[in-house]
Amino acid sequence: MKNIVVKPNKVYDFLLFADATACLSMGLINGNSSSFTKYIIFFTAIFIVLLFLRTKGDIDLKPDLFLGMQLAFVAFFFLTSSLSDYSTHASNIVVRVLSNAICGTVLYVYYRKESTVDGILKVMMWNGYVCVIYIIANTGISVIIDQMLSAERLSSALINANTVGMNAALAVILNFYFIFKEKRLRWWNLLMIPSFLLTFASQSKKAFIIIVVGSVLVYFFVKPREADETLNKKAGKAVMILLLAGALLGLMETQLFSGMNERLQGFYDTLSDDEGVEGSTSDELREFFIEVGIEQFKKNPVIGVGLDCARYYTGRGYYLHNNYVELLADGGVIGFALYYMMYAYIIYVLLKCRKVKSPQKTMVIIIFAIRIITEFAAVTYVTYINQFYLILFFSEARVLRREYSELIAETDSNKKISDRTKA
Repeated sequence: MKNIVVKPNKVYDFLLFADATACLSMGLINGNSSSFTKYIIFFTAIFIVLLFLRTKGDIDLKPDLFLGMQLAFVAFFFLTSSLSDYSTHASNIVVRVLSNAICGTVLYVYYRKESTVDGILKVMMWNGYVCVIYIIANTGISVIIDQMLSAERLSSALINANTVGMNAALAVILNFYFIFKEKRLRWWNLLMIPSFLLTFASQSKKAFIIIVVGSVLVYFFVKPREADETLNKKAGKAVMILLLAGALLGLMETQLFSGMNERLQGFYDTLSDDEGVEGSTSDELREFFIEVGIEQFKKNPVIGVGLDCARYYTGRGYYLHNNYVELLADGGVIGFALYYMMYAYIIYVLLKCRKVKSPQKTMVIIIFAIRIITEFAAVTYVTYINQFYLILFFSEARVLRREYSELIAETDSNKKISDRTKA
């Protein structure tokens, strides 16, 4: 019998993947608890040890643009926190954001050297699955189904319903990505079923957008196309898509999915603003929070009211449920610019390297686009998972720049050969 030899680096890579997944999952599960920072630091410390062993101490600590942008963003809020009317709270949140950035930097040092971002995508996928399994194990599938049949939103003191739904939905579309890319099924593909269920149990409109829009985009832009695909095959796929869309609409009309259906209808009624039509209370509150945020921005346009301090002006203690308005209110023009400069850089790299084609680039663009859209209805910049999104985007930017340089070099080389041949 042939002996199976497992290379040490493969073992370390798996352990680093498992630790990163645990780090992200514990960040979500304990995101609102006092032990949040302790868990993150603990798993980050393990990651450092594993990374040291994996690289035999040869860790690349060279600073780059992402690390500089992170530092500038945190430094700005640190320096201005004492000027806030709620300086104690602002300072506490600065410490939390700083710890997130430091722990994220450790992971980035590892992932930025990889030739693909699939490792980060798998961490984010499994993070969603861990959250789903955790919620089901602690709540019970029967309780969740009873809540759905009663049109009640997923009730859990463990993780916010929106957080559960969005991470479950992201796990589903990432699973589709790996199925299409690897062209094979794995046992963990079955976890898409409970993830789909919890996406709708959460009644999160953002999760609905992620799973529906994301799945469609992955199918059309990531799934490999057959070069000799016939017209009949194309027609068959079109019919299948229409049938799936019809099935989804049919499911939305059943009692099991009535809660999500009601929330979507309430959202539509709020947007329509028709007289005599009652909109969603949640969506009306979000409009109120946005108005409060814009008013505070007008009063403090340069440096804002302090990190996470806009909530104190709502009269309810809630954050503003809009990342763009929240950053304008909390950090003014400077804080807003320092954060979204990171997004602007990613857009710049994507445009510059548009000739580089790859499935992971397409997947990152889909996630980036969804992120930009969902930030109109969520505050993300203070969360730990936001570090993973930034690590994903900047790691892909590094991959694209390397591949673009290689493409340009190859093009120049071919041109020189062609010129010599003509001569």
